[in-house]
Amino acid sequence: MLCLIICAISSVSVAAQEDFGDAPESVIAGIYPTTLAANGARHLIVAGSPWFDDGSLADTPDAEADGQPNATATGDDIDGNDDEDGITIPVLTPGVASAVLFDVPVGGVVEGWIDFNQNMTWEAAEQVVAAGYGPGAYVVPFAVPACNKISYSI
Repeated sequence: MLCLIICAISSVSVAAQEDFGDAPESVIAGIYPTTLAANGARHLIVAGSPWFDDGSLADTPDAEADGQPNATATGDDIDGNDDEDGITIPVLTPGVASAVLFDVPVGGVVEGWIDFNQNMTWEAAEQVVAAGYGPGAYVVPFAVPACNKISYSI
């Protein structure tokens, strides 16, 4: 499972709307928390703040009242707005270096994790992106551990 978060470096909030994650939430507390009841991953939607874009500038963050968890982590895309489609990760091979590709229309901080060991927790050692980026497209390399638990899901 992949979790990428993008945050504004500085902005002024226009409305208290939030964009929730859509990872497959577990009934076990603390496992990929997605919904509001589980204090799931989310960010405020702030005018002029960054988001992951596919180059079209059309798929802006979409507000939800709660997380939309499902098995393929696409729960909030059923409205036709795939606001995470500016992220690409190739198929991962244990022990072989890889990279995450993403497009940020305006600057911000990007943080991302991949649950390499599939223990359903995003751990510090699994963070593959953590930096501030200006507007543009980026390729960020990362090491893929030599383990046999990797599966691809976004």
